Amino acid sequence: MNPAICVVLLSVAFGQEQAASDRAASAPLFGVRGTVLDVDAKPHAGAQVRLILERERGACLADETRTDDHGRFSTKGWITSELEEEGPWRLEVRAANRATSVLDHLIGGSRFYDVGTIFLFEPVDVSGVVLDEIGRPVAGAKIYSAPGEATWSRHDASRQPVVCESDASGRFRFRSLPPGQTKLGVEALGFADYTVQADLSSAPGANILEMRLENERLLTGVVVDSRGIPIPGAVVEAQASPFWRRASETDAEGRFEVRGLSAYWLPSWRVRALGFGSFESHEFLPASRQVVLQSSRRIGILALRDGAGDPPAIRRLTLSDSMHPYWTSPGSVDTGFSNAVSGHRGCRSVKGMGYGEGLS
Repeated sequence: MNPAICVVLLSVAFGQEQAASDRAASAPLFGVRGTVLDVDAKPHAGAQVRLILERERGACLADETRTDDHGRFSTKGWITSELEEEGPWRLEVRAANRATSVLDHLIGGSRFYDVGTIFLFEPVDVSGVVLDEIGRPVAGAKIYSAPGEATWSRHDASRQPVVCESDASGRFRFRSLPPGQTKLGVEALGFADYTVQADLSSAPGANILEMRLENERLLTGVVVDSRGIPIPGAVVEAQASPFWRRASETDAEGRFEVRGLSAYWLPSWRVRALGFGSFESHEFLPASRQVVLQSSRRIGILALRDGAGDPPAIRRLTLSDSMHPYWTSPGSVDTGFSNAVSGHRGCRSVKGMGYGEGLS
């Protein structure tokens, strides 16, 4: 790589990380506080509380604390901006032998947000059967779940672990979710992914589900550059309702296969690769089944520093492209461009939630 260009790419990554860190430190604070109680209305001391910011590129952990002897807690975030592709906040409360409670769609539009009382419940029993279109049992189907509306980023939710698998008769059973709204999903080889929003009850035998799967539709093709050379490691994402699916990657020959799509899937997918402009489509692949990516443009950078601090803070970062502004496309500059902010001060990458961890 040309040394001058290497400097440019590194400067972008550093500038994004530092700018995001400065913004998190200087933006008006967004405080979330409340009280955690058990179902008998007694304060729950020592419960883990996490404030998480939802983002398209993956959620980040802004603050983490534990409740005091009175069950009270206070966490700090910051007022967000749609220009930064940041969504609403969500709050997660976890404790031993209790189901994880989730409050999502918290909007950081004021300095303080009192959510009132959050109750911790014992996990409820969820059971059911997975069948195909004509009623035959589907063995080995993977069951996924997430409490709340589960509308946060696809990237973040894809880290959710499998709750359980269906047995030879298609039946499954697990115990890790609280009563109330939850999102459940099923993945099985050869079938379209299935999701359902359920309202779980704490009453015995109330949460029995029947999930019928239809045959899947595949999205397959080859990703090449403008010279027809295959591009390995390109990321292919198909927008669909299931929330646990990770993106597919092309193999050494540039081939990809996205599974689990419904026969009624409305095409909406994109391809991105390091060093290339991203490709987006709302149509099915042509007969050639080739996706051609164009090399990304170079960008210029103007960074002004105040000379203070260690390292010096970047007060203004200007990115420009002398040609078409393809630099805004994910992956068109460098992986550091879109991912650098995941580890900056005040916002740590969120690992798997592990809903149900520590539950009997």
